[in-house]
Amino acid sequence: MRMKTLFSPLLVALMAVGLFASTAPASAATGPSAAPADEVSAQAYRVTAWNNGPTPVRAEPNNNSRQLSHVVAPHSYNAECWGRYQTITYLGYTSNVWVRLRLNSGGVGWVTAIALSGDYKANLPAGARC
Repeated sequence: MRMKTLFSPLLVALMAVGLFASTAPASAATGPSAAPADEVSAQAYRVTAWNNGPTPVRAEPNNNSRQLSHVVAPHSYNAECWGRYQTITYLGYTSNVWVRLRLNSGGVGWVTAIALSGDYKANLPAGARC
């Protein structure tokens, strides 16, 4: 019985000084840290193609750039931003607005905003400029 009496205060004292505390680093308990600024991905928006024919998605925002893929109505795509680049005439409309899309295969490509539903910038926010 004497042993039990000595053991209880000793156990309480050891716990108070943290002998039995977790050895995990303090940062592990607070969750993952924020990603560095250069690893933050861009906001994604949904845009929808309106024409039935395939419209080229290009490597750069111009008609001379290599074709990477295409968009077709009524499918929707993930867009990052819009910008003013090469002026083109497509399907009877003229515009210099291009939208940067996220490709399913990874990376990004550019499509003329003419091929997308919505206003001149495919309904992307004014602040979503590339």
